[in-house]
Amino acid sequence: MRSLLCCLLTWPAMAQVTLEYIAHASFVLEAANGQRLIVDPYNSERWLGYTFPESTAADFVLVTHPHYDHDASYYFKAPVIREAGEYTLGAFRVTGVAAKHAGGFGAEFSYKSTVFVVETGGVRVAHFGDAGPLDAEQLRRLGRVDVALLPIDGDEHILKQAQIDEIRRQLKPAIVVPMHYQIPELSDLPASLGPLEPWLMKQPGALRLRTNRWVVGPKDLRVAGQVWAFTHSPEVRPWPIRWQQAWERRNTAMTLRERNRDEAVRLLEVAHRLAPEISVIAYDYATLLPAAQAIEVLTRCLSTSGRHDWEYTERSHLLLAELLAAQGRGVEAAEHCQLVLATTERNDLRRRASALAAKFLRE
Repeated sequence: MRSLLCCLLTWPAMAQVTLEYIAHASFVLEAANGQRLIVDPYNSERWLGYTFPESTAADFVLVTHPHYDHDASYYFKAPVIREAGEYTLGAFRVTGVAAKHAGGFGAEFSYKSTVFVVETGGVRVAHFGDAGPLDAEQLRRLGRVDVALLPIDGDEHILKQAQIDEIRRQLKPAIVVPMHYQIPELSDLPASLGPLEPWLMKQPGALRLRTNRWVVGPKDLRVAGQVWAFTHSPEVRPWPIRWQQAWERRNTAMTLRERNRDEAVRLLEVAHRLAPEISVIAYDYATLLPAAQAIEVLTRCLSTSGRHDWEYTERSHLLLAELLAAQGRGVEAAEHCQLVLATTERNDLRRRASALAAKFLRE
């Protein structure tokens, strides 16, 4: 009780931040002066089955780790912070603490993850991304946490129940906000995520908000151990039918590609025709085509890329570089390698692009 009283005395009388839930693990924090900071915007085209609202505005972007469902920072013309450290971004004071991706995912970028604490108006909000429990030194660097945004779902995709309990014990936040779960009213995807309800039903007094925005102030922080579940943004929409159909054909094709290549090509051709703007499908289609056709498909897709996910844009540039190099078009291939090296967070893509670029230098 004494520690809670001490915390209350440190909050300014008018302390507040507006917390806005988009969907998945994406939140916007809005300061009293109207500045907006978004954490972990997700890609519209993959896995989740629903779109990211194009109207979402932000002055600053934080990315906890480079998975496409957390890193669609390319949707914003705003400064992007990915690394651990101390930052002042307008009305926001940000502390980033280096952590490790939980659940065994993220080997392609060495499990790199950052837990961010964002403070504005005297309220401190921690976004865990997909990170797991922290050690004593990491906790010291985070400092006080009033609101903790944690990846929680009924199938324990990222955090196990014991890990969730440990994080709550470590941080003692006034409010826990779950994120990174399946949203049945939008999609039955992703298949590997569970809905929130099984976990939420076990939380005494859990608050189900009928809004995606809440002004968090001192009155909300007086009781420790609360659980708040936000509604997703009303601007988030299920995938268009043609995208759903394209993904169904793409997924079937990927299971057939080894034993029935011709059928896989046919299905990918249909998928690409249904959704030519989706870079994943264009890339998969190109991998099964003769070189000249593959170059044409990749070039056309990249020329129209606007909201493509970063990983498959880079994969497409790298495949183009390899195809062009095989045709003796070294200058063009080198340009595509440099585009990959300038942006990629993935160890495997960096190694391939570096090796190919080095070959051009030797020649």
